[in-house]
Amino acid sequence: MRGGARVLQPLGDGLRLLRLHLCEGSPRPAAEIAIAQHGLHAGIERKAFTGDRATLALHRISPGHTLAPHSHPHEQIVYILAGQIDFHIEGAVTRLGPGGLLVVPPNARHWGVVVGDEPVLNLDVFTPKRAEYAA
Repeated sequence: MRGGARVLQPLGDGLRLLRLHLCEGSPRPAAEIAIAQHGLHAGIERKAFTGDRATLALHRISPGHTLAPHSHPHEQIVYILAGQIDFHIEGAVTRLGPGGLLVVPPNARHWGVVVGDEPVLNLDVFTPKRAEYAA
């Protein structure tokens, strides 16, 4: 038998409950995890999943939007699925398009500027986990 994951129900406030089953047809889930979907503010949306040690976040960033400069204690691995973005890290600028990868070290000041008219789909992995993304 194979295990599986199913998004079964909305929880409100953009959360969805993910029930993980070890075996198909198992009446009891092995784990239940809330997946957050938030419209952060105009120009950016996030869907996030947080495990015990890492957070996976999918961001949709609208054309013309600039992410505010910031830093955090987490290592951030960035993978661009669509669109183009100029990623600024500690004074260096890297243009990323589909398939582009980079690592933002912990505590590095960074931000992004969307390039062109296409939204950017950005998949991030953070370690350690970002508990605030699950809220």
